[in-house]
Amino acid sequence: MSQTSVRKLLATFLRLVNNYRLIKDSIWPFVILGLFVFSACHYTYKTEVDELNRLSYYFHYKNLDSTYFYAHRALSLSEEYSDGIAEALNNLAFVYISRMNYDKAKILLDSVDCVTNNQIELLIADIQLMRLCQRESKNKDFYDYQERASRALRRINEERSTLTAHQQCRMVY
Repeated sequence: MSQTSVRKLLATFLRLVNNYRLIKDSIWPFVILGLFVFSACHYTYKTEVDELNRLSYYFHYKNLDSTYFYAHRALSLSEEYSDGIAEALNNLAFVYISRMNYDKAKILLDSVDCVTNNQIELLIADIQLMRLCQRESKNKDFYDYQERASRALRRINEERSTLTAHQQCRMVY
């Protein structure tokens, strides 16, 4: 639901309230409308972030500029949606690894651990850190990240039947 349509809906509702003098009778219509509007906006917001991250992943091996664009946009819209932030960080890190900017990629991948406890995104971050270690010949660190990835995979497999469709797609990564 766009902001314009929400504003029109709210204006219409307020006109009805004023016409029928509901404001004197009860505050409940306002509370109900507020809950409806904010829950609808929150759902759209998460859906938009997930769609942007999906598009970013789609362009991984096709166009790094598009991958960066969609991931950056998802990150800027994510605000308090920790899974969306983590997925966007993983997508951005992919771009930086591909462009051989390993320092920036490492910073992004390390920050995934601080942002979320989503085991799938943590697993993806650990796998990308393993790739990074291979490229930088950091063998000991590679095995540390491999162990962390194995633990995350075990946790995910314990609850595999509860994964959403989006999470199952992320597992393909």
